[in-house]
Amino acid sequence: MVGRAADRVCGVLDRLTASPVPVPTLLRDLLAPDHLADVHGAGRVGAIFADAAGIADEPVIEAAARDSTRRFATAITALLRRGQADGHLRATLDTEAAAWWLLSLLASQRFRHATAPAAVEAKVAATLLDFLVQP
Repeated sequence: MVGRAADRVCGVLDRLTASPVPVPTLLRDLLAPDHLADVHGAGRVGAIFADAAGIADEPVIEAAARDSTRRFATAITALLRRGQADGHLRATLDTEAAAWWLLSLLASQRFRHATAPAAVEAKVAATLLDFLVQP
C-alpha cells in the first residue's frame, strides 16, 4: 500500500515538475493549510505515510516508508531545480537540502496541529516560501 501511494504522489510531483506553472505558485498551493489538512487527513495519502513512518516493529513497512520518503525527496528536488532553472527560486538554493526541509515541515504537521494555533501553519508555509523564492 505504501509503495502504491508513493507511486501516486511521485507521479503528481513529476507532472507538476513538467507543467508550465511557476514553481512558487505550485508550492504556495501545495503548502496551503487547507490543502495540507485535506491531504494529511485520516485515511488520506499523507496520513498513510505519517502512519508508516511511525511503525518501528515491521521491517517491511519501515523499508517502504524510507524508500517512499527518499523518492519524495528526489521528486521534490527535481521540482525545485526546475524552479531554480526558471529563475523563480534562489540561484544559491541547495535544492536537495530544501526538499528535505520541505519533507521535514510536512512530517511535523501533526505536531503543529496538536500544539500550535491554527494560524501558524500559514506562517510556516509563508516563511518557507520567502526563503525559497528569488527576491
